[in-house]
Amino acid sequence: ASATRRSPLRGTEASQRIADALSGLAEDAARRPAGLLPSDSGAFRVRDIMRLWGTQNNVRERDLLSAVQTHMLHEDEGRFELRFALDCDSAGIITIQMYPKQAALADIRAAAAASANRPPARRPRQLR
Repeated sequence: ASATRRSPLRGTEASQRIADALSGLAEDAARRPAGLLPSDSGAFRVRDIMRLWGTQNNVRERDLLSAVQTHMLHEDEGRFELRFALDCDSAGIITIQMYPKQAALADIRAAAAASANRPPARRPRQLR
């Protein structure tokens, strides 16, 4: 089994919990509060996260952003991969993009490739 660390920076237990919770919200729509929806690119607005999840979980915005910065990368078998990205548009709206681990992406791509190699489903004959 490979050892996985979430960040080369020193995080606290609280920042790790916040980062893990954010990843869970991104990965599993069933875990998201009603109304917390990603943009077309998959990013979430910080103000929506705070309004619909952060306040109820006693998380301050600065703690949320600090956790994202601290745990922005994860290390797996000596490789660093982007876990989170922060962006701010011209209107000052801050968004967080969450990225799945490359191993998870590889599994998704393999499943997609396997289904692409299957023969197309036959259409049922129409009765005349």
